[in-house]
Amino acid sequence: MNILIAPNSFKECADSVKIADYFAAGLSRFQNFKLMVKPVSDGGDGFLNVCNKIYGLQIKTYRIPAPFSGKTIFCRVGYNKKDKKLFIESAKILGLNLIPEVKRHPLYLSSRGMGVLLKKIMTDVSNKKLAVNKIIIGIGGTGTNDMGIGMLAELGMMLLNEKGKMLEPFPVNFNAVKKIVWEKIKMPFEIELIVDVNNRLLGGSGASSIYGRQKGLTAREIKIADAGFENLIKLSKKERFIEGNKFIPGAG
Repeated sequence: MNILIAPNSFKECADSVKIADYFAAGLSRFQNFKLMVKPVSDGGDGFLNVCNKIYGLQIKTYRIPAPFSGKTIFCRVGYNKKDKKLFIESAKILGLNLIPEVKRHPLYLSSRGMGVLLKKIMTDVSNKKLAVNKIIIGIGGTGTNDMGIGMLAELGMMLLNEKGKMLEPFPVNFNAVKKIVWEKIKMPFEIELIVDVNNRLLGGSGASSIYGRQKGLTAREIKIADAGFENLIKLSKKERFIEGNKFIPGAG
């Protein structure tokens, strides 16, 4: 009998590679089974380990800010030298598993760590420490809900209030933003995202409503987050930073 072992990860418990190994260890006692171990990933927790198992990556480590202030973490990324690809798991940078329960207040959390990581990778590419044509980022398992603005702030975006004062790039401040200042930077590599969801950005099926509660948002805070997102979208369209429709499937 052939048995295919292809689990996804168990959130905040064990990634799919470990789960597959546990299943294989248990079933290997039975000699009449042929086991095929193929752990999978939807882009969330365990994405990097699955890619490493498939491609045999070189693991490199960067020091970046944690999603909550005042702390730093060491982040692992996977490098495929032959194909000039770098694999990043967002859960290892912004993951819910990295944030203590007392700190799980997404209105005050930032995706800045992803921006810092991308800048460090760009520096390594510029200094010829790495040759990278494409970065592949697995999206999922994160504890932040800031529309990536913390990342963009690290890459030069500024949020200004009505007095022209720069605001910290936290969702709690998004509704107070009156102007966005940003000069887009050109990255020396392509970025591809791995994600398995199709929800819209705003509303009842949006990012805040669907994922906010598991990250720590209350019903009232979900409305605050959505209002802030809506404000930034309007300003971004006015400044022509973004185009398209926020209601398209996958925008969330």
